[in-house]
Amino acid sequence: NIRSGPGTNYPVIQTLDQNETAPATGFSSGQTWVQIELPDSTSGWVSADLVDIDDPDEISIVTNISPAPVA
Repeated sequence: NIRSGPGTNYPVIQTLDQNETAPATGFSSGQTWVQIELPDSTSGWVSADLVDIDDPDEISIVTNISPAPVA
């Protein structure tokens, strides 16, 4: 599941199949979520536990994250 923000409280905006790839563009603080660029050039977030990143040292922390939606 690709989410609109770094957490399970953000809505799912898209899915990727196992072994599909997408460019990693950032990390949440704590590096628990990875921001990726989707094929339509939008951004989404995936749990870091679910991905393999070639060179994590090249990816910076994203600081301008929208707050989670309130139910």
